[in-house]
Amino acid sequence: MATQRDTKGQKKINEAQQKINEGQRDINGALCYVDWHVIKALKALTGALQHAGVLSDAQLQDVKKELKLAYYTSERVASIDPPGCGGNFQILKDEEGKPEIKAA
Repeated sequence: MATQRDTKGQKKINEAQQKINEGQRDINGALCYVDWHVIKALKALTGALQHAGVLSDAQLQDVKKELKLAYYTSERVASIDPPGCGGNFQILKDEEGKPEIKAA
């Protein structure tokens, strides 16, 4: 049987963990928004470079693919199993070993 002291201690631990979890969710969400703003800026820059004739079609496709990968990965940062925090997040690779956009 748990004592009153054990129950209070566990409650404090649970409350502290909830605050940590909430803070981490806020950080992850903020990081996603930073990523999305940077990606939007890079898309605008890419569009300007394309319009100016600076990028070839092949270069443009490479940039677009990388921006899609960045956005996809950024969305996962705020998930329950963010990249780098477990073994379940995987980026598939194509025949050349380049990352694909889908998760395993």
